[in-house]
Amino acid sequence: MEFVERLGKVEDIMSRTFNVVKEDEFLSKVIGMFKEGKAKPTEALIVVDSKGNYKGVLTERMIIRSRLDPKKTKVKTVYRPAPKLNPKDDTIEAVILMVDNDIKHIPVIEDSNIVGLVADVNVLEKAVNGPFGLKPVKDIMTKEPKVIEENASIASAMALMREEGVSRLPVVRGDKLVGIVSIHDIVEHVILPRDRIRFGDFAGDKPKPLSNPVKGVMTKPVITISPNTTLKGAVQLMLEHNIASLIVLDKGRIAGIVTKNDILSAIAQEKRLIKRGLLIQFSFNRMSIDSTEYERMLADTDSFARKYSDHLGEGVITVYFKQHREKWRNLPFIHCRIMIKSEGGQYVGVSNGWGFSNALQNALEHAERQILKDKELKFAEDFIDKMLGLWY
Repeated sequence: MEFVERLGKVEDIMSRTFNVVKEDEFLSKVIGMFKEGKAKPTEALIVVDSKGNYKGVLTERMIIRSRLDPKKTKVKTVYRPAPKLNPKDDTIEAVILMVDNDIKHIPVIEDSNIVGLVADVNVLEKAVNGPFGLKPVKDIMTKEPKVIEENASIASAMALMREEGVSRLPVVRGDKLVGIVSIHDIVEHVILPRDRIRFGDFAGDKPKPLSNPVKGVMTKPVITISPNTTLKGAVQLMLEHNIASLIVLDKGRIAGIVTKNDILSAIAQEKRLIKRGLLIQFSFNRMSIDSTEYERMLADTDSFARKYSDHLGEGVITVYFKQHREKWRNLPFIHCRIMIKSEGGQYVGVSNGWGFSNALQNALEHAERQILKDKELKFAEDFIDKMLGLWY
């Protein structure tokens, strides 16, 4: 793990310029800061209480996704508690916190004073300037991502994103890539205009119906790269175009997709991958969970990994959880997404359930069906090869 030792300390990459907002301010004031250019749309604001104590972070995306009236809603309703760093912490710790908490910005605090802010782009720029940046994107990209036809409805895109547990889809016309649609695109063109009308603001674009085709809200043209593009080259393109993902094309066909989060996860794995085999990591996205249930879920996932270790080989199993508002017998409704990236292939298990354990089991079963199908296909191919060998 030579390269992780070269990332240096948090104080080497943190930004010393940041914006602070009090938790009792109304969201309308914060939105004004973004509109007036006092804060960048991709920036996180640091939230403090009336005494100036650190509470968490707030982004424009959090405000939009809350779908609450900004004139009547205060910051404390929407902001997100986030971990904090010390200037002397290793930068790799910032990466691990970002991946585990599914967050892009972490405040830096020293002696109870806020002294800086670390963003994912700060880490990425630093990391790809070393040996890690020379790796090709094909080593970490998600291969053969799900795609959607340009004339499919926006509702179909939303359903596919939910089913696959992804936030963006390449848009195609036949086999040709013509655009990319993300949750952000749908929020901007469908959800946000509806909310403006709901809050009495009739200015701006009219909301597009969910029955409209995806091509009406997709982003184009698409920035693409080849499988052999280096991670440094990929990050430079992301920063240059202010985007979070790139489509990977191989001889004109979609071979994969790589995101900022994929690269951050790869950096974290360089630190965590101490022994050979399958690394298991959970991301609870600031949700609390009983230690006993956590150990049980870890054991269940480890059992799954051992069961298919011969097929999967070395790799990483990442389990993401998201909690919905619904409850049944005091059990929260949980969305679980399992990402398996291994030598034996890439698999995704997505499902919901009442409680963390139930959601995990359902998602493991989904992933298992894909692995078994892949194994059966490989067995059939090997059998045919052997028969052909005997024939000739």
